[in-house]
Amino acid sequence: MLEATSQALRDADGVRKYRFFTSLNVELDGKAPLDILAEGNLEQVVLAAKSFRKLTRRT
Repeated sequence: MLEATSQALRDADGVRKYRFFTSLNVELDGKAPLDILAEGNLEQVVLAAKSFRKLTRRT
C-alpha cells in the first residue's frame, strides 16, 4: 500500500512524501493518510495523493 501511494506521488521529494503520509488531510476526513491505509482504504489515499501532487507541483 505504501509503495502504490508513493508511486502516485511520483517525483515528490522525500520530505513532501513524509508530510503527505503524516499530515492530516481534508480529503481524508481530517485523518492522516497512514491512518486511512491502516484501515485498508488504498483507493481513497491514492486519490488524495494525486491531488497533493497537483498542489505541490504549483509551489
